[in-house]
Amino acid sequence: MNGIGGLTGLISLRVLQPMVPVAIVSATDDAVTIRAALALGAAGFISKSSSPETIKEAVKTILDGQIWSPLVGDEVGELDPEIVELILCMRKLTPQQGRVLAMMADGMLNKQIAHELNVSEATIKAHVSAVLYKLGVESQTQAVIRLARFKEEVLPVEAPTTGLH
Repeated sequence: MNGIGGLTGLISLRVLQPMVPVAIVSATDDAVTIRAALALGAAGFISKSSSPETIKEAVKTILDGQIWSPLVGDEVGELDPEIVELILCMRKLTPQQGRVLAMMADGMLNKQIAHELNVSEATIKAHVSAVLYKLGVESQTQAVIRLARFKEEVLPVEAPTTGLH
């Protein structure tokens, strides 16, 4: 799963291995990013600036089946409902659908995407239809706009890599 950064990697990991706890380790540790990571299914969020003792405690907590978050008090808060809805839509995408959406966002045509992914153009059209349905949009342009909003609002994290960039 190479070439893609941010929280989209988390989405694909959760799709591929829903039972495996995933911790985000990042230098970006603002409250919105942490809440977004947890909303996307991260079992924990560990700041790169954490002490070794804190990292050890966080990993133990996560492996014990609990959630680890550096947020306290008012920071915990809630995400904007529109962002939550957008996150839930993006979580529905399979890794391959995420790759197709990312390539659409790069301006690639279905034929080019098919060649790049070594599948038929009909397969890409099926993926595009599924992406449009899952994102609740009617056109590839609207899907790309939703991806741009998602990236703008949710993706400033250094996380595992996958299909959306």
